[in-house]
Amino acid sequence: MLYGEISDLYVKPDYRNQGIGKSLVESVEEWFDEKGLDIVWLRSHFSTEQVILFWEELGYNSFAIERIKKLR
Repeated sequence: MLYGEISDLYVKPDYRNQGIGKSLVESVEEWFDEKGLDIVWLRSHFSTEQVILFWEELGYNSFAIERIKKLR
């Protein structure tokens, strides 16, 4: 099984809610599909309610929770 990865997506606040993020994701998904990939693996380093809702609306499901602790 082949997969492509999206590692974060950021749209500056002044440009949000205009469909830019959705358009970017859909373009990447289309490119992955053309290359014969089966899965899109998403890594997002922000987990605000707005970010979670954005990805859920695009059909992405939670798979795992990763946490980090900074020691210094």
